[in-house]
Amino acid sequence: MRRIDLIRDLKEYTGSGVISKTKLCGYLQKSRNDNDVVDRFLEGLDYIPDGRGRKYFIPDVADRILENVIKQ
Repeated sequence: MRRIDLIRDLKEYTGSGVISKTKLCGYLQKSRNDNDVVDRFLEGLDYIPDGRGRKYFIPDVADRILENVIKQ
């Protein structure tokens, strides 16, 4: 998958330019209890605190997903 396609798909899924950990779990079809998988994608990324959690910028998340997929 190309980076731009992944970004577009994530933006369509969330309806915005940011994504929460819970939404990312849903997109990846992972349980919210599967923290090690999702945390690997979010670790060290810039985020916006929203009072209930953190919102991560979709282009950063897409880059991290593609980095981890290629490494495996």
